[in-house]
Amino acid sequence: MKKIWITVLCSVLLLASWLPFTAPVNAATTISDVEKNSDKYTAAQWAVEQGLVQLSGSRFQPNVTVSEQEMLAMIAQLDKNYHFSYTSDMIYTYYADLNLPIYGANNASRRTANATRGQFARLYAAMNSLDLSEVQAVQYLYTHEITKGTTGKKTFDDYAATKAITRGDLVTFLYRAAKSGGIAIEGLRAAPTGKDDSKVTLPLNFVSSNGTVELNPPSDKKENDKSNNPSAFKAVQSINLSTEELVANGLDAAAIQILLKDSYGNDISYDTTLQFKVTSKVGARIVESPPTTGSKPEKNAGSSTTTIFTDGGELNAYIIAPVLTKSEKDIITFELVNNDETKFASYRNQQIEVELRYVPKAEVRISYEVYDPDQPNGGGNITPGPKPLPALPVGKPIDGSTTVQTVPFTPNGIIEIRDYDPDEITFEGVKWENYTNTSGQIVNGRVRDDAIQYENAELRIDNQLISVWLFEQILERMIYGDEQGRGGFGKVNVYYSINSEGRAVYNLQDVMDESFTSQFESKIHALIVHLLTYFPRNTNDLTMIHYDSVKAVKAIFDSLSRADQDYLAKNYKDTVGNLSGYNAKVDSLKESQAIVERPEGMERYTKVIVNIVAPGGRVITDYKGTAEIEFNGQRKVVSFNTNTTDYNKGTGYAGSAVAYFDSIVYGSSTATASLISSNIDPRYRDMFRELIGTPVKQKIFTNYKFTQNKCTLITEIAFVVDQSSSMRKQDPNNFTAEKTKQLIRQIGSNNNIVVPFAANPGSVVKGTASNIANMEGFISYDKLSSRNTNAAQAVQTALNNYTTNDNVAKSMVLITDGKTSNAQVERIIDSAKKAKVKIHTIAVGPAKDVNTAVLKKIASETGGQSYHATDVERLHSAYQAVIDAILCQTFVSDASCDTSAGLFNIAKVDITRSTVIMTAELNENCTNVASMQVRFSSVNGDVNYDLIDRGQNVYKVSQAIRKFNRFDLYNEVIFRAFDQNGNLIADKEVKL
Repeated sequence: MKKIWITVLCSVLLLASWLPFTAPVNAATTISDVEKNSDKYTAAQWAVEQGLVQLSGSRFQPNVTVSEQEMLAMIAQLDKNYHFSYTSDMIYTYYADLNLPIYGANNASRRTANATRGQFARLYAAMNSLDLSEVQAVQYLYTHEITKGTTGKKTFDDYAATKAITRGDLVTFLYRAAKSGGIAIEGLRAAPTGKDDSKVTLPLNFVSSNGTVELNPPSDKKENDKSNNPSAFKAVQSINLSTEELVANGLDAAAIQILLKDSYGNDISYDTTLQFKVTSKVGARIVESPPTTGSKPEKNAGSSTTTIFTDGGELNAYIIAPVLTKSEKDIITFELVNNDETKFASYRNQQIEVELRYVPKAEVRISYEVYDPDQPNGGGNITPGPKPLPALPVGKPIDGSTTVQTVPFTPNGIIEIRDYDPDEITFEGVKWENYTNTSGQIVNGRVRDDAIQYENAELRIDNQLISVWLFEQILERMIYGDEQGRGGFGKVNVYYSINSEGRAVYNLQDVMDESFTSQFESKIHALIVHLLTYFPRNTNDLTMIHYDSVKAVKAIFDSLSRADQDYLAKNYKDTVGNLSGYNAKVDSLKESQAIVERPEGMERYTKVIVNIVAPGGRVITDYKGTAEIEFNGQRKVVSFNTNTTDYNKGTGYAGSAVAYFDSIVYGSSTATASLISSNIDPRYRDMFRELIGTPVKQKIFTNYKFTQNKCTLITEIAFVVDQSSSMRKQDPNNFTAEKTKQLIRQIGSNNNIVVPFAANPGSVVKGTASNIANMEGFISYDKLSSRNTNAAQAVQTALNNYTTNDNVAKSMVLITDGKTSNAQVERIIDSAKKAKVKIHTIAVGPAKDVNTAVLKKIASETGGQSYHATDVERLHSAYQAVIDAILCQTFVSDASCDTSAGLFNIAKVDITRSTVIMTAELNENCTNVASMQVRFSSVNGDVNYDLIDRGQNVYKVSQAIRKFNRFDLYNEVIFRAFDQNGNLIADKEVKL
């Protein structure tokens, strides 16, 4: 176990002769020199009550200037994290460690100098962990309603940043800060330089010669009616960036969250959607959901300019780093579009900017796969190895012209295919091109490439992705004809283009004639039926060669609405009706293949794959060396496989070190890998120097299994599942969809109703548990175009689909982040009561991102129960409780409250140069905790600290670092939760 040594720089602290404050006085004391009707009077009374200021008789002296040390002393008395003496040296030592923008830490003579209003603005921002320059800090004060300016104009000039701050102004600012949530300073990570300036958007003309913010007032309001003018400074509430630096590998991503209000400072309702144009200056990909992991990287495609929709006042964008070989700085801009409403006027013709940096780095990547015979989708994040890029087509003229060089085919044009070779996986193509002949003349003529590669190209028909096998069947029929006399035209056209990764795209054209497509309601209906004609009629004739093709057609079918799917299944059952059988057959073949490839003697296993990646994102496929891989207490040394791997047949992982472990850890666990220093490929030693021997960790998640049902009950259940953009943020891979299917299967009701929703309900699915659990794609982000949230309409849709049988128990499970207006909540409760339906609610997401209060209200008033899964990996315990609550009709607590993973939302220890801060934040559904303790272990014995209950499920305590002097501490610390009888409920180990 590694140890750390905490050292303390001790200094002699002299008692300062200056003592600015005395004990509090009676709040009823009259203040004679502050106008009673002003804001300052209330603040002055509060300051006296808090002991921040001593009256001189009855005089407060509001216009007296304040020095920096006086200002810091007031702040220290209000700071919940400050637990030391109020001597000047102690205060400055403490806040200098937190990197606050103060002058007196390094120059004692500056302590008694007058503080300015601008200095307070920067200080207040730093108190909230934002490093802002003076202009942005003043705007931050306006945004948080700490100041109104000197005349109410609310511009930079109106704030008068250069003026000395007075006692009256300071206590007014601190009073507003205290009333808006209190002061608990954690400070900045580094010395203040203004690096967070991009997080604050300045209104138009905020800094100008006349000091006026110019905005067009509403046309139907009086121009001088200040209460009706839109205010830019109230619009953007905050900009939150998950990281400022990304690895330039095409995969690493940063989350940007912007919280908005309208231009009058009002909250934006959850059923409102705003549209923003988002642009990356250097061409990074932008998506509106967290990038998914798994085998479908095309879902993360994105583009450098895209449109993002808000969920009410929450705007989320995810930036995927480009592939670069040198560092680049990027500016991400957000601009409101397609909105002329006056209440959003402050966003028009302005851009919100966020800065990112992309840095190429060498990487060790870990992926994994879990095989659990009891759960087909046990877990994993494996993606296929690097798919090679095919050569782009080039050819020679065939019209008698001569040219010295070959002629590259120009993208975005038609290629005529005349023949193909399935053994070489190439086709012969002809395209009209402009080229220069040997005489120097520009000629337009036909150019032919006899061997255009298509194995690793992107193959499509009418813009829909298809497989290599389907592409070949279509070429065969169109060029040579089939036994039924179809096709035989001697050629077929493809539209040639190049996608964003440089891969050739061949999109088949005019394969279906009008006499065929006119029989269908839409061309995509016709396409599905057409593609199914290429498969054997008998499912027993299918082989693994058909796997990708069946999945391609199934993906097209799943992209349709439920109504379209039902239409095709009913009217074309002879063809479309076979699709589910085809899909089941190839899945069975795939499983049989997996059994053959499975390591002998392992009934279940966790497979860990390690790849090494060069700066710029290129996977190294010829690395000759070894890696040490550790999982669940087992270590294995594995060589990297440098054999050529067939990507299309999935026979391996090029350039990978692969280890199988004959165990499964349900829930979260960790795999670790490191390159072994004694066996490094010398060709790559310099490139991977910093990674040699350095452990790299990857979280592994394996889906929990439900326990056997304790009770049985004939019941009718609706599952109303939030698929809005805010839920996408919590669950990018839509684990909720798969887990909900398992929940439906486990409860086993014969009457189920499923309603996915965002702004509007999606297609309603009804049926038995077995039928619904075997369906695919019915809970899907792709099926809902809207991004905002309207739970009330979805609940009403579900209620409308219950039977009229009053003898059957009726329940509903509402899975959402709780972002619902009060009016919607009342409608949900009233409708559910009338229908006699109990609603069980499950909030998904961390406490700061969900509205558990409204979900508890819905559950309690309809007779249901409420649960909170702080992340999707904790859905299992909530679902397990719901099963028992529905089938046993009794109160069931969330079982996760008895486990470390379910009880602790946050457990951390922060160490500054002067302070050790211990914080635990608990799942708000867990009411079984009576006390909290932190244990530090050392060779000299254990040291325990009791945490203080700060309310809102937060326990916290700070200790001077000098108390830890001479302790040789291990780097693990244990947080321990106890019940009211002193029994240990759960503990959580964290690293210092």
